[in-house]
Amino acid sequence: MNRSLNTFAKPGAHLLTALAIAGSLLVGTTAAAQQEGITVSATGEATVQPDLLVFEGKLTESAELAEDAVVAFHDSRRRALAALEALDIEGLDIQPGAIQLSRGGDMAGGMAGMIIGPGGGGEQLPPGQIAISQNVSIKIAGIDAMDPDDLIDLILAVGSAAKEAGVGIGEMTQEDMMMMQMGQGGGSAEMATLRVSDPAAAQEEAAASAIQQARAKAQRLATLAGVELGRVTAIVELADTADESGGNGYMQMIFGMMAGGGDPLASSSIEPITIRTMLSVTFAIDGE
Repeated sequence: MNRSLNTFAKPGAHLLTALAIAGSLLVGTTAAAQQEGITVSATGEATVQPDLLVFEGKLTESAELAEDAVVAFHDSRRRALAALEALDIEGLDIQPGAIQLSRGGDMAGGMAGMIIGPGGGGEQLPPGQIAISQNVSIKIAGIDAMDPDDLIDLILAVGSAAKEAGVGIGEMTQEDMMMMQMGQGGGSAEMATLRVSDPAAAQEEAAASAIQQARAKAQRLATLAGVELGRVTAIVELADTADESGGNGYMQMIFGMMAGGGDPLASSSIEPITIRTMLSVTFAIDGE
């Protein structure tokens, strides 16, 4: 009986021994891999002048009858487009967004019966009233060479023309109001946003700066350790303000907060925008 028990016990014992050996080898290999070379992190920065001016507006018309609302909406849209094009601004691009419909007294859609009035702020539609609205993006390229005073005049001119044409510019949207009610907004909206349309050159400059800083850091550590710094063996991009992928979302948010906004490539201030790139760089140790 004892022999039989020992016979069944041996495979288990061998398995446990094998797992223990494999585990120790894995830990040893991982530890060795972590100790190879010198790994440092660094953040490079570069400034770039915004070259794109963006206005986000909304055109809304309402009426008791759907047919009247449609006619009024199309008339208002034609007048608005004509007024903006009459400004004769070089680089002007008007991009209409999706059309939205809402009806007063219909609470099934939450805030479906709430519209943004011409003066800003929420306005409840009367029961049965039909509202048609459309978001409008007004973009002006090539502002990077403009004098700040001329840029201010341009912003005011476009904002005034849009408002007179019935397009609400720099007014609170329903999303802004909801954020404010939840304590996550300041209760105001910016009239215009200045953006960097192509950050590639500044991004490369920031990355080069990060690598230069990383090499200086690694060299200092190598000197302290009495070893020779070797070639770069690995580079990991931890954050890049021009990358809008989900993988860098957290760092994007952090950089956006540091810049005072949610988009690191946009600003409401007339000033250069800082592009940041964070890298983790591993250098070999010569002689290993």
